Amino acid sequence: MINNPSVSQEDRAFLNLQGFTKNAESTDGIVSMIEHYALPTSQAFEYSKFPMKFLEALNELGHPSGLLHPTLKIVDQNYDFNEIVNGWIKYETIYRTLWPELTQRQDVFFWYWRSSYDGDHFYFSCKGVELEQDFSRGSYSYNSMTYPFIERPWVETDETMDLEMSHENFSNRDVEELFDYGDDEDQYDLILAAIISKNSWSNEVDSPQYTLTKKGEAFVCESAESFFEDDRDVKVRVFPEKALPYSWTVLPTEKKEKVTQVIINGFNSKIDTKYQFAEHFLTCIALHPGTPTSIKQLLKMVESKIVAQALSVS
Repeated sequence: MINNPSVSQEDRAFLNLQGFTKNAESTDGIVSMIEHYALPTSQAFEYSKFPMKFLEALNELGHPSGLLHPTLKIVDQNYDFNEIVNGWIKYETIYRTLWPELTQRQDVFFWYWRSSYDGDHFYFSCKGVELEQDFSRGSYSYNSMTYPFIERPWVETDETMDLEMSHENFSNRDVEELFDYGDDEDQYDLILAAIISKNSWSNEVDSPQYTLTKKGEAFVCESAESFFEDDRDVKVRVFPEKALPYSWTVLPTEKKEKVTQVIINGFNSKIDTKYQFAEHFLTCIALHPGTPTSIKQLLKMVESKIVAQALSVS
């Protein structure tokens, strides 16, 4: 746009203030910035005061962020999931669209796995849906945000090690892992706390062998807090209203159908590992309270065990 002679001086001045400058080099061989989703055009959608007319222009050209933006009209463009997914992930627009409103479900819980060695992961769990999570160093998880935890207006961490968090963290450890921790007294207290936790938590065993007293709960929590300083789950609170304008609920049905079909095409193409991200996003759509019946019928045709599980609990 900065190189377009039809753009007014006023608009060109505004673009200059935003850091866009005229390219003095020849335009021969320059590839459209729209095709490179990680370039500055995507930043325009992150700036709340950016003039809508410029966003509309980018949307007309088929910018992937425009497809997820609720207030921009749907345009006649072909979107290739395998070309746009990296940008959706980089700018988190797909997560901000699909994740926050999952908190409306009583069976969805968001977590933050903190590890100085394996790296940080932001993810959610849902009873009855086998969302595979492998957080070991060097692994790749398609059901979480795998880059370091950064400040996000729509997410807030809760560092409290309450009884539920203590149970959750003990459930991720084999008792054998705890034998080399601390001196004998601390070691045996920790092992005892782990055994008590595993046999009293309803999420770990179908029929808990006993119920903890207040003193027992305090013992489990204190032991967990002393041990799980790192490599631990941290609760997070999610605020859907702070993820706006991105929202699956607000997104018009026509756009929901378009986005879903784009993702389904990406899943069916089975290119590289991107189809696994597509499977996760389809799972989110299946779980989302704002997904209409027409789209759920479409998802029933997807050959995916995890998507089928998500539909069965929705």
